[in-house]
Amino acid sequence: MTNALRFVLNPGPPEFAQPLDRWSDLVLRQEASLRSGFHLTIYRCPDSWAGSLQDLIASDALNSSGKDPFGPGLEIDNPTDQQQRRLVCKALIPSFNPASQWLEVYELEQPDSANSAVRRVDCLPLQEASNDTCWFYPTEDGRYLSWENQQTISCHPGHVFEQLDRGPNHCYDRAELRVLWSLMADQSNLTCVGLTYQHRRIDFPLLGSKPGTTATWTTFQVDSMSESPLRNLDSVVI
Repeated sequence: MTNALRFVLNPGPPEFAQPLDRWSDLVLRQEASLRSGFHLTIYRCPDSWAGSLQDLIASDALNSSGKDPFGPGLEIDNPTDQQQRRLVCKALIPSFNPASQWLEVYELEQPDSANSAVRRVDCLPLQEASNDTCWFYPTEDGRYLSWENQQTISCHPGHVFEQLDRGPNHCYDRAELRVLWSLMADQSNLTCVGLTYQHRRIDFPLLGSKPGTTATWTTFQVDSMSESPLRNLDSVVI
């Protein structure tokens, strides 16, 4: 059943007097409610590099696009073997506040149909869901470079990214929903980074995005033996 479930974020309680009947209704609802996110890319700095962000700016290697500054002219969407070793993280993280957000869960009657009928199976305030934690940032000692860009986005309703087949008789269970939190860089407070179901990430496929006009590049050091294992070294807004 997992592949038939769809998840819709809502900034407030849904209007039960106006039920959503088709897949197209869910798409419109999700487009209107999830509108922002931030793109995070992390590279491992080459061992031989001892420069600074200002050095990268001076050599025109650093810009707002998020391209690998250590591989001029190469696109991070199609990384080479060398880039793949440097690329630690590349993620678009939806921005929403679980304290004020509701989650609607629907089942598609015909998952393979372009506009399937849908049935609501659950609706809950996200603050009632269980919580879980993850870690986006690297833990291996070394020097790293991160790129962040706030974006305007529109998304399809969510689905379980990696299907887990538990048989045709397995029913939806609210207890298997989790709100996922992570510490970002050297921040002391957790940030909501998404949702999971059955320990599998709920993905909200991107319909469109508009990058912000500026981006933040940060260099940081990971030292597992230090009292502060992750330490920001420098940051610049481009």
